[in-house]
Amino acid sequence: MLSTGHPPPIQMDGTTDEHFSRPTLSALTSDPNGKPKKNRPKANLIFLIVLVFLDTKLRQQKLPAWQPILTASSVIPSIFAIGIVFLPIGIALFLASDGVQEVEVDYTSCETPSDGHCRVKISLEKPFEGDVYFYYGLYNYYQNLRRYMKSRSDAQLIGDLQNVGDCAPYAYLNTSAGQQKVIAPCGAVANSMFNDTFTLYREGSVIPVPWTYKGIVWPVDKERKFRNPPGPNLQQAFANTVKPPNWQKEVWRLDPSDPDNNGFLNSDFIIWMRTAALPNFRKLYRILVRNDTQSQGLYSAGLPAGNYYLDIMSNYPVAVFGGRKSFIISTTSWAGGKNPFLGIAYMVVGSVCIVLGFVFLFIHLKFGTRLVANYKNMRHFHDFFVYILKVFGYDEYFAIAKAIEIGLGSFVSLNCHDVAAIAYLIVYDTGLVMDVVACLVVRRRSMKVHCSHVLQNAVNAASALYECFKGVTYLPQVNFE
Repeated sequence: MLSTGHPPPIQMDGTTDEHFSRPTLSALTSDPNGKPKKNRPKANLIFLIVLVFLDTKLRQQKLPAWQPILTASSVIPSIFAIGIVFLPIGIALFLASDGVQEVEVDYTSCETPSDGHCRVKISLEKPFEGDVYFYYGLYNYYQNLRRYMKSRSDAQLIGDLQNVGDCAPYAYLNTSAGQQKVIAPCGAVANSMFNDTFTLYREGSVIPVPWTYKGIVWPVDKERKFRNPPGPNLQQAFANTVKPPNWQKEVWRLDPSDPDNNGFLNSDFIIWMRTAALPNFRKLYRILVRNDTQSQGLYSAGLPAGNYYLDIMSNYPVAVFGGRKSFIISTTSWAGGKNPFLGIAYMVVGSVCIVLGFVFLFIHLKFGTRLVANYKNMRHFHDFFVYILKVFGYDEYFAIAKAIEIGLGSFVSLNCHDVAAIAYLIVYDTGLVMDVVACLVVRRRSMKVHCSHVLQNAVNAASALYECFKGVTYLPQVNFE
């Protein structure tokens, strides 16, 4: 039997069921003979503190709650509203993505001479108008591996060179002189930095297409996440460190053409250190310079149509892990780069909502009145027996009835007759409770005849009880709180 916090029930002989009595504080601090327990004040204090700490409305789940009542008049318009909003958003996103111009060249199998140079031809059938962005792409490259992502030191990247954090095994390196020096930058992420270089030429021209690294990183990265160590110059600042094992250059001379683009503030390095979440990704490499003076306004409107040649210094190996490398030229729209998936997802969700809205509307217009009437009758029938239980003061039995109703609801489909029969049996015929519960839960074929007989008798008895009390007007008022 469940306890609901009410006084212990009275047995048939007038005695009290002691199983329902709660332990008192004296029972917790005394032995069975009534003598106080020794050496327990600390334990009792901790016990009381725990009780006070746990006895809150939040932890006891007694906070007031609100749940909307889902009716046809509220659900159907909501579904239509979601569909009407999502569908045009999806169409706009899809059209914006479709308007982005993009060309991608896979140069994984490009034949490279001994010096590593490779040339690839790129043809643009239409001009790329507006701002043009150049990316490099890697495929089947898992930067999201947990051990790989953690192998870095953010403290070192803001200037504390000796703080190697979780960089092992790329934290220290033994030099030829037998000295152990700190690797800067340390960690597996920095050690695997992409180091292919690109130069783009327009066909018939020896002047490279003008592009710049400025603007490819977020300003917050250079302001807060990456800083060079203090010193008169970068070479002296990094004097007591060594480059990562896979690097060809020291960190302080990554870009000889621009002193401001070296050390931890190198834009390509910052872009690489922002690890990708998926195995196929692209990273921004350069942005087209449209106001370049040497090109005499050739690229002021964007990248003209025609043939181009991409010179590649292929240094980065991908064959060892079955990866691929590519070079991407792309424009952007108000929604970003080319990504049709987002627009398609919005359109699918919007279309499904509109279709479901019409389906639910048809069901509501065709069967809504009948369903509402049945629901109201069921609630009236169920609430009547809850009222009867309250009137006769069967609080303990009421708790059991609710527990059975909730518990069985997860196993079988209870209707109003089942609940009413259980409530009636608990009050007037407790000997058949277990039979009814077994029939509701087990539902075996071998018990079909027996269970049908038991449940039918229970329903008949409950219906008779309902008819008996239906016209009674002198029942006392009951607080249903």
